[in-house]
Amino acid sequence: MAPHTVLDLLDAIYPISHWIGHRTPTIIDSLQPGDEGYRRFDARFHYVTSLSWLDFASKSTPDRVAPNAAGANASANEKEKGGGFSSSSSSQDDSSKVPWYRSQTAMAAWTRFKLVVHSSIGSFAVLCWIALIARTPYFRDHNTPIVLASYGTEAVLVFCLPHLPSSQPASIVIGNTVSAIVATAIAKGFENHQRTFTIGGIDGVNWAAPAVAQMTAQAVMQVVGITHPPGAAISVLATTNPKIQTGVAWELPGQVLLISLLFVAWGLIVNNVGGRRWPMTWWWAPFYPTPAPPDSIADRVKGRGREWRHNRARSGSQHQAQGSSSGSAAEQQQGVTHRTPQTSQSSN
Repeated sequence: MAPHTVLDLLDAIYPISHWIGHRTPTIIDSLQPGDEGYRRFDARFHYVTSLSWLDFASKSTPDRVAPNAAGANASANEKEKGGGFSSSSSSQDDSSKVPWYRSQTAMAAWTRFKLVVHSSIGSFAVLCWIALIARTPYFRDHNTPIVLASYGTEAVLVFCLPHLPSSQPASIVIGNTVSAIVATAIAKGFENHQRTFTIGGIDGVNWAAPAVAQMTAQAVMQVVGITHPPGAAISVLATTNPKIQTGVAWELPGQVLLISLLFVAWGLIVNNVGGRRWPMTWWWAPFYPTPAPPDSIADRVKGRGREWRHNRARSGSQHQAQGSSSGSAAEQQQGVTHRTPQTSQSSN
């Protein structure tokens, strides 16, 4: 399907598409009633889901929008009446009409409070659900830990930093699952070929297992084009926590995939209310930008060096010109002072 056809389809099924991060032209382009393409339902639905009706501090009033205009009108009226000294008092009266809860400080505090509550609700709910899921027979049969430590990091990424590339659905699902597969394979490899290796121990080659697992998982994620920090944490846990490998073992990737899908599903709900939009992209994007070729970097450095030397030479020439001009002016002044007595003597 062509891109415009897909967008038209998403526009047609709105507001269902709202929960996968789509926004219609009415919202993106801030269309007003009477504009071409404006849809009243979309605007109202976005108003409700963005929780704008809770922003009492940001509601504009005539006194707050144009106090200067009000003061100018009042001063003009006073001048017509002959009272030209009351304009300052009228502007002060207009500024005093702004309630304290609509000041800039109150607006900033309210915005920060909403952000904290919004993110806290998302993190609290998803971690509670994970703990309850761990009570199910399937998870109990494999003695799965109630909550993996990496899920706390996952919650911070999804609900506090949803705009990052590592917080997008593809990064969550692929990064966690790939890391779990790699870590389980490496843990089993150490168990089968190293007699001195025991999961959870500190002797033998236990020092190498988490480092190898994390390094391999990180390399695989970068090759795929994804860098997901909680995935690296899962790779370390899988090689250091005996509870994971003795009971879960090869069931770990499936369990991690299930929890990752739960994060994505709950993130689509929480991060599409309160003025947020998530995901930013459905497919993965490299966390690190592609570096420039060495030639262009060298040219850039050389260009900056040439520019720096040119600016330095230019500033030096300007200083010399200023110094010479100031010196000539001083010499001229001294010459005038020296010639003045001579003229006086010749006159005598």
